[in-house]
Amino acid sequence: MKREKGSKNAMQPPESESGTWGEIETYLRTLRFRPRLFGVDKLDVWKKIERLNELYALALREERARYEGLLGAAAPKNGERERVGTVHGNRDGEP
Repeated sequence: MKREKGSKNAMQPPESESGTWGEIETYLRTLRFRPRLFGVDKLDVWKKIERLNELYALALREERARYEGLLGAAAPKNGERERVGTVHGNRDGEP
């Protein structure tokens, strides 16, 4: 799928993943650091980095669970053997 140059949705995840990713996007768009005389409050920065890390860890756990579910659904059932064929027949020598 081709995206238009400068599209604000260029980094948007697929619809099915918008929950946690939407939270991360909102967090990053509204992120503001507490100003100090020379820069920003370092403690405030670290707290916000920790929160962002928690959001990404949650998103990663959700992705892993989703992929595990997809792999489980695609795995061959007990007693079934996955057949891998070649152009001239399968590897067992059957036509």
